[in-house]
Amino acid sequence: YGGTYRVIDDDGSIRQHDLGEPWEVIWQAGTDKFWRPVLEDDVWYDDPTLFEQIDLAGQPTGTTLELPTEAWPQGTDPGGGLLVERSGKLYSVDESSIELIGAGDLIALSSELAVRRDCDDQLRCGLFVTDRRTGEVSRLPGDESGGPRRIEGLSNWGWGGWQSGGSVSPDGSLCAMVVITEEYATLGLLDLRSGEVTEVGEGFWVPSVVWSPDGRLVFFLDGSDGFGSYEGGNLNAYDRRSGETFPVLSEPPDQSEPLEWVVLSARP
Repeated sequence: YGGTYRVIDDDGSIRQHDLGEPWEVIWQAGTDKFWRPVLEDDVWYDDPTLFEQIDLAGQPTGTTLELPTEAWPQGTDPGGGLLVERSGKLYSVDESSIELIGAGDLIALSSELAVRRDCDDQLRCGLFVTDRRTGEVSRLPGDESGGPRRIEGLSNWGWGGWQSGGSVSPDGSLCAMVVITEEYATLGLLDLRSGEVTEVGEGFWVPSVVWSPDGRLVFFLDGSDGFGSYEGGNLNAYDRRSGETFPVLSEPPDQSEPLEWVVLSARP
């Protein structure tokens, strides 16, 4: 439960910042701002409802969010604010408004799109894409009620699901998620028009990805069997144009301890 935040600059220098306990603080991806719960006497008897925005120096910016009771943030919204789950529904809360994202399991999210799995009263489940600007909802082809292969959102597999801000491609045509079978779990790319899924890699370690600005490349961490057995810390890339996966950065051979990357992210 301990630890500190560190910032590594382009010249390699490292700055250490006291922002609070890392497991309490939520980073707003793509910015140098964070959300930190305002606690009384640092005691977690009840879920906190008041969050303050802080900068890299750990100083409040003056912006706060008051959340409903019995609601706990699931991460940050790429469009700004916090994602909050309450009574089985997911909301985006910022300083001036509350937006309903929808019910069911959230698979992917961007500032423009929300991809989620939901079921009808006969438990026929499917994937739905919501245009957050217009409110229009479309259902992808196929049925997600079961079968040998299922998909889950990146956030279900640990830190960084939404914090990386990379679950939806820049052009909004694909989203990244986890493909799960009885033998393995790996990174998958879901076509948000056809519903087709492309598997990438052979098991991956951290559930976060980063897209190149043009959307051609998706970067991800590889190096496990997909169920938590750590075997390395390699940064790979998948080329949508050629269909090839290639290494970008590998663990140094003289590394005494394996690299344990937790969240993959990149500057805009």
